Amino acid sequence: MEYFLFKFNCVFNIYQRTAMKNLLAVFIMLWSSFVALQAQVYPIKTKADYKELATLTDFAKMKELIFVNNQPRPEVFLYFALLQGMAKDKLPAWVALSVAKQSVGLNFVPKCKICESTKMAFSHYATYANAKRKDNNAYPNLTAKEADLRHKDIATLTEKYTSELLVLLKFTDDETYKLQELLVVMRKQRMAGLPEKFGSKGCPSCDGATHHKD
Repeated sequence: MEYFLFKFNCVFNIYQRTAMKNLLAVFIMLWSSFVALQAQVYPIKTKADYKELATLTDFAKMKELIFVNNQPRPEVFLYFALLQGMAKDKLPAWVALSVAKQSVGLNFVPKCKICESTKMAFSHYATYANAKRKDNNAYPNLTAKEADLRHKDIATLTEKYTSELLVLLKFTDDETYKLQELLVVMRKQRMAGLPEKFGSKGCPSCDGATHHKD
């Protein structure tokens, strides 16, 4: 009996080690895929990268990055829209940094892809743009302590920049519908995840991206 128990323990230990190795391999594969996807969606690592993407006028190339296999990638669209919009308006870098770091309060919903793209655009702009101006006349409430005021400006800015990029990209009606429909679905999925202390009834990035009005 002791012999069989010994054999069983040996086999079980080997099985455990193999399972752990397989689990580790799967984790590494998933993490590598995630990192690769992040690099595709948010491809800025240097000031040269920023300058190229923030001033990109090859809209055919941009469209290829947004639509893959005839399916839209809303996170890429949002990233380009905000990055180019802020560069065009010359939003002060310190303002973008405050929004990205949520210095005065929450601006983004956790695990929301729309929020993630918006936040990354603000962060990259703040890091790489040479926008040293001090005034913030266009969107004075982006750094307001009152959540409703701050979120309203984020939603307004996001709606403006996404609308402008839609015009420039000249999507077909079908492409526009697919993109907007997916954005609406993404918004609905994350609205249930609003933190209790978020400070407003809606997600400003999601509302701006989908042109949602209460």
